[in-house]
Order: sequence, then C-alpha cells, then structure tokens
Amino acid sequence: MRYDCALSSIEGCALCVEERFSVQWSHEDDTVWYELYSISRPATLDAYLAYPLPRYYQKAFREASIAVVKKALEKDETVDAAMRMWDTMKMG
Repeated sequence: MRYDCALSSIEGCALCVEERFSVQWSHEDDTVWYELYSISRPATLDAYLAYPLPRYYQKAFREASIAVVKKALEKDETVDAAMRMWDTMKMG
C-alpha cells in the first residue's frame, strides 16, 4: 500500500519548488517507508536574497513530518495509524 502527494510551484512564483511525500507499507515484511523529496531554487532576486529563510522552513518541516510519522507508529504500531497521520498532514 502506498500513498503519494506531489506538488510544484506555478509560473511566476518567487521560488521554483517541487515536492513529493510518500508513505509505503510492505505487507511482506510489515515495514513502513516514509519519503520526503524537495527541490527548490530562487526564481527572483528577492527570493535569492531571502533564500536561507525558505531553506530553514523546509528543514523544520522535514524534521516535524518525520516526528509525526514516528509518533503515529510508536503509539499505535499499525499502518492505519501512519496513514491517518499522513491524511492529517496532507489536509493541514
């Protein structure tokens, strides 16, 4: 079972961004994989000058999202818990 969410910036945005989030459960060995993939680059001079700020927020999101998935698995120890957390993250 696998859940994916991908997004990218639209033309004219200050940052060119591509992101993908995936949660995958292997029925064979009961493992859960969480993948977060993100690429960004400034598209304007203002974004270039402020680029450390979005990088900071990307790092903070990466760490927080991993913590959410870990917490779900530790608390409930089920794939359903990880998928519920995944749905919460997508909607939040």
